[in-house]
Amino acid sequence: MLRTHVVKLARAAPSVQRSFSVAAIRASEGDTGGIRSGGIAAGLRKLKEKLAQQRKHLDELDQHIKDLESERSGEQ
Repeated sequence: MLRTHVVKLARAAPSVQRSFSVAAIRASEGDTGGIRSGGIAAGLRKLKEKLAQQRKHLDELDQHIKDLESERSGEQ
């Protein structure tokens, strides 16, 4: 009886017998797996530059609104 259970378990679990190389990450040609030269700092730098541009644009819009309000109050 024990022998039949062992045989069934051995046949039923092909995923257990699979090697680890099946789950390996597939790399493209030239990929080394290392981080980029700039690392995380390069992404943060780009994000900060984009935020600075957006802040500048918002400041310009705010100034334009203030100018329009001052012109409108002068007309009334």
